[in-house]
Amino acid sequence: MWKVLIADDEPKIRQGLGKTLEGFSFPLEIVAEAKNGLDAFKKAKELAPDILLVDICMPKLNGIDFLRKLKELQLENRTIIISGFQEFSYAQQAIELGVSRYLLKPFEEQDLKDALTQIMGELEKTKHSDEVMRRLHQMQVSREPQTSVIEGWLNGEPDASLLKEESNPSGIHIPAEAAIVLITRQEILPDSFQDLYLQEERRKEILDILKPFELLAVIYGRNQEMTAVLETLPPDMQQLWKQLRYCMERLNQGKFNIQISVCTRTNAPDVYRQMRREARKVLECRQIVADARRYVYAHFDDCRLDLPEAAEAVGSNPSYLSRIMKQELGMSFKDFVTNLRITHAIHLMHTTDLSINQIAARVGYSNQYYFSAAFKNVQGISPSDYRRGGAQ
Repeated sequence: MWKVLIADDEPKIRQGLGKTLEGFSFPLEIVAEAKNGLDAFKKAKELAPDILLVDICMPKLNGIDFLRKLKELQLENRTIIISGFQEFSYAQQAIELGVSRYLLKPFEEQDLKDALTQIMGELEKTKHSDEVMRRLHQMQVSREPQTSVIEGWLNGEPDASLLKEESNPSGIHIPAEAAIVLITRQEILPDSFQDLYLQEERRKEILDILKPFELLAVIYGRNQEMTAVLETLPPDMQQLWKQLRYCMERLNQGKFNIQISVCTRTNAPDVYRQMRREARKVLECRQIVADARRYVYAHFDDCRLDLPEAAEAVGSNPSYLSRIMKQELGMSFKDFVTNLRITHAIHLMHTTDLSINQIAARVGYSNQYYFSAAFKNVQGISPSDYRRGGAQ
């Protein structure tokens, strides 16, 4: 059951929303109602609800300020803003604060139902991904203690004895000199769409390139980051960099950063820290692009979504937004939307029994023909063939 908090200063609206949710027969439990923003924040902090339905205009703490404070708690939840205020500034601020949906009163029950359906899917996927990552981490620590030790070494937290000797009694090896390979891809998709199966092909090919140099450890981080530590220094760093770049360009769309640096036992943390800092600087988006991405995340399932609409939502003009997104993300607005839609479609194929036509509608295509054409353009095969196992 997903826990729900309803925050609105009008009792009738709170009661109405509660009855509406009960009528949907969804796995939802209303754990709290709040009549003002401050009360809502206290209950959210105490109960950690999964879904919040929040009015913009509330006493003591309005909806926007509530969202700002809620963000500080770093909870894994989704928020639907329900408001009669149509001023652009409210919608824009809500988008910037990561709100999942913005519904204007009066709205149809189907609008709320659709929003909740998508949000529950996102939460389920996030829960599954977190569990998979937890299990992978446990397996990595239990089966590959060397990876854990080397990760600590790179982050400046090693057993001091490892820096003085070639190996410790358990055989965990820290070389006198090593090469660090850091590959970071810009986080094009939100966390709820970062599916492990979409990354496996890329990981396998990269590892095949690096294996000849005696891989000591491979560490996977958030935002599709991969760190490899090589015991044998590549004789031609530039050639290795070119191989990795070719692999990334062929397997992915979007912006990425590849760095290869040599370190010693003692300076590895400083070298690694600088590499990560440089990657963040290279891949950091301008605010307008970040805002546009958030807007697309919230509306990609609407077949009417287009560049002029997104540009208006972030206070820009279409030509400028298109140009700056291409520079910052390495892909056009159209390709960005298409990739997001196809990625979510693949997620639905793996996790539901929906028909191809239903999936097309769920991800923002007005008909199956357009969806199939877009899917084949991105994946190289049709949705039907992919579902039958053609992508394996």
